[in-house]
Amino acid sequence: MTVNQQDFNLALGKIKPAVLRSVEVESPTVSWSEIGGLTEIKQRLQESVEG
Repeated sequence: MTVNQQDFNLALGKIKPAVLRSVEVESPTVSWSEIGGLTEIKQRLQESVEG
């Protein structure tokens, strides 16, 4: 059995990679005040994320 470029191109239009099937992007609803401890690290992370 040989798979050529035409076979590959045909399959690409019919399938969806497994990684993309299960990915859902959600933003957490946790505020900084709900995260306990590690104040200095939390501050650095907050500054880098929020700019």
